[in-house]
Parts: sequence; C-alpha cells; structure tokens
Amino acid sequence: MESASGDSGVFIRSMASRGSLGGMATTTGEVADVMDAFGFERILIETVGVGQSELDVATAADSTVVVLV
Repeated sequence: MESASGDSGVFIRSMASRGSLGGMATTTGEVADVMDAFGFERILIETVGVGQSELDVATAADSTVVVLV
C-alpha cells in the first residue's frame, strides 16, 4: 500500500471495524457505493481477519478473493 499511496489514481482509506462483527466496518458497503457513484473503476475491500463469521464482505462486493500465505 505504501508504494500505491503516491499514485494519484489510487485512493486508500483505512476504516476501523470498531468492534462490529462480519470483518469490516458497518458503513463499508455504503462507502463503496459512494465511491462507485463517483466513478471509481475498482474498489478493493480488505477485511479485518479470516474466520467463519467474517462474511459481510460477500454482500458488499461483486467478487471475493481469499489469499492464503
């Protein structure tokens, strides 16, 4: 992310989950909708962790990707 932060075509916004369940902040879906309305072509949402309860991203995203390291 550090190398991408200098790119004028990239917008990075950190949003704390503030204890909400589901793996992301409660307003993440709405923020993604606003960014879409402003013409952002690609919106990446990173969840706070992995587990069986972090599924809210599936309702906010067109596609989901699980990265295992």
